[in-house]
Amino acid sequence: MIDCGEDMAGLIDKYEMKDKGLNLERSEPEKAIEYYEELLDHEYFINDFWAYRRLVLMFKKTKKPEKKADIIKRFFKSGIYCNNHQFLWFGNKLRALCEKDYITSEEISSLEDYFKTHSIAGKQKANTPLPIADRIRKRKGEIVVISEEEYEKRQKQYEYEARCSELNRQKRYDEYIDLLNHMIDDLGYRRYSYFQKLCVAYRRLKDHDNELRIISKYMNGESAQTKVSDEWFEKRLHDVELIKKPEKENASPIHSEFDEKTSYEIPFNRDEFDLDTPPIHEYDSTLDEFENLKRKNILIQYGKMLVQNKRTGDAVRHYRYLCNNTYFSNDWYPYRQLAIIYAQTKDYPSNLINIKRLLRSKTYLNRYQHIWFAEKIRQIMEKEDIDEYEIGRWFEYYQSHGALNEKKTNRFLADRFIEKDKDTVIVLTDESFNNRQERYALEETGRIYERVGNYKLAIAHYKKIIDEKEFDSYKFYQRICCCSQKLKDYESELKAIKAYYANPPGNASKASDDWFEKRLRKVNAKLDTEYSVDDFKSQTKRIRD
Repeated sequence: MIDCGEDMAGLIDKYEMKDKGLNLERSEPEKAIEYYEELLDHEYFINDFWAYRRLVLMFKKTKKPEKKADIIKRFFKSGIYCNNHQFLWFGNKLRALCEKDYITSEEISSLEDYFKTHSIAGKQKANTPLPIADRIRKRKGEIVVISEEEYEKRQKQYEYEARCSELNRQKRYDEYIDLLNHMIDDLGYRRYSYFQKLCVAYRRLKDHDNELRIISKYMNGESAQTKVSDEWFEKRLHDVELIKKPEKENASPIHSEFDEKTSYEIPFNRDEFDLDTPPIHEYDSTLDEFENLKRKNILIQYGKMLVQNKRTGDAVRHYRYLCNNTYFSNDWYPYRQLAIIYAQTKDYPSNLINIKRLLRSKTYLNRYQHIWFAEKIRQIMEKEDIDEYEIGRWFEYYQSHGALNEKKTNRFLADRFIEKDKDTVIVLTDESFNNRQERYALEETGRIYERVGNYKLAIAHYKKIIDEKEFDSYKFYQRICCCSQKLKDYESELKAIKAYYANPPGNASKASDDWFEKRLRKVNAKLDTEYSVDDFKSQTKRIRD
């Protein structure tokens, strides 16, 4: 720290201005934005990046990506100096926005070139007329200023962290691992989070020897340690030892050979889940296949419990993690769960990015999934101004890559895990799963016709399915009734009800019987008729044009 000297009054003022902004962020985000925009031209902040950075964070919090891009552009053209960590921070934010099409890579290069030409030359003005806000702190009730040497030393470490985050985001895992090892071995950084990141990275690559090496370094005292981190590494060590053990005492030989023609039951106990401790499992070829199915199911059930407990942020983070998890390679499931959450929270930009990543992930989509995700994009386009040409490019990429990867599809797709009861999951056979997905595809196609208001086409679609007799489901009769009601064509609805009772579908139940009986009463009221269910049960004619 440095002596504040005669500038103390100004330093107190600047600290109080900074503190006021941070308090507004918590209570009134919109007012915080207005306040920070005023600070950009204040004499104390005229050569300080701090207000720009807070605005970037506030525009993220208030979900204003266009303004987020604009403020970063403004910063890069402001002539204000910042160190390399801050430069990377702003640049990485732009690259993330580039993935969402709020800025082009060419624009980013131009902005960074401008910064290097104009802003770096202004380094000598950076701490004038007062030190930058990042260096002004309050400790033990007193305003202090961190020395430039101490500040830059910390910022250098943050710079390495920013580089790591970007490498990991770009899936440049070898470079990511090399940099983390450099930070630990050559630079002597001791944060246990770096050791954790290396363990996760090595597990992703199935490099268990190096993962064990990092755990040993932690346990030998080369890292800072806490009670929480100790527990994490002890559990990690246990997991690695199980993976490396050549023969598992608890293996299930009865399940040693798995095939897609057999249905399997997987037990699990919801009471054993701790929502504050995310499960970290990766596929392990040395484990019995049944054990791998159990571990995948844990990841599936954990996500469902987060959603059920309305922990939306945690659920999003979990499903993003699953997108790169080896149990979910060539599996659309985590992307689909994210799409559902983003649709419910009306986060359309994030949903669009999520679907873009899926289409570029080279994951194969069966007919139902392809229809479902395409429909999600259509729904987003009703809410957001989107470049249709760009969307077309995503689907072209999929047709050239993912569509050709059917043989690489995950053997045990997460959608094949169906809950039998609260403690048991059934893994569907290939035949059962494919049949179900094709039925869903037909249902979804009809629902799309309905959503765009083409009820006549939807009715024709449902009638064709019924006539072809390949999928015997009462839902198609229900949809005809709903569409007919929209058209106020009660005669057509009556025909659908007659057909349902004349030859009930295979999945008819008391619940579906009650539904159609209720509809019949409403149709009778509209047509001034007095039909009963018994009038239809002796008839065998199916619905026809």
